[in-house]
Amino acid sequence: MITYCGSIQQWECDHMGHLNVTGYMSRFNEATWVLFSSVGIDREYMIENKIGMSAVRHEINYTSELLPGDTCYIDSRVIAVGNSSLKVIHTLFKDPQSKICASCSVTAVHIDRNSRKPIRIPNELRSSAVPNSENGRAIEPRSVENA
Repeated sequence: MITYCGSIQQWECDHMGHLNVTGYMSRFNEATWVLFSSVGIDREYMIENKIGMSAVRHEINYTSELLPGDTCYIDSRVIAVGNSSLKVIHTLFKDPQSKICASCSVTAVHIDRNSRKPIRIPNELRSSAVPNSENGRAIEPRSVENA
């Protein structure tokens, strides 16, 4: 699903003239929360259940530069659901060419906000997180190479 659309601003670029690491991470962070919300892990759910989501791993691959004035979008999906964790993949495309510029995999843990300990993801969230799944694993996760 599309979880982010935007453009690159001059002030987000580094001394080499392309989008800096902070710009990529900010966009991937926004995309993560849009994706979580789409599967039911939204603000209301977290407040009512005293739940949080804690990112424990990010892996980013940069494949093409983004420059000031470029427009871009992120396609995101959940690729695995563990007992208390979700793994997602974000693919950042330059628009309108749909050229892959970067990808980011994120592992996030579903936690009790009081104890700060991982807790099981409820079944209703599991089924909405990976609609085409077997045992919480995506049947055909889309990799960056296949995007």
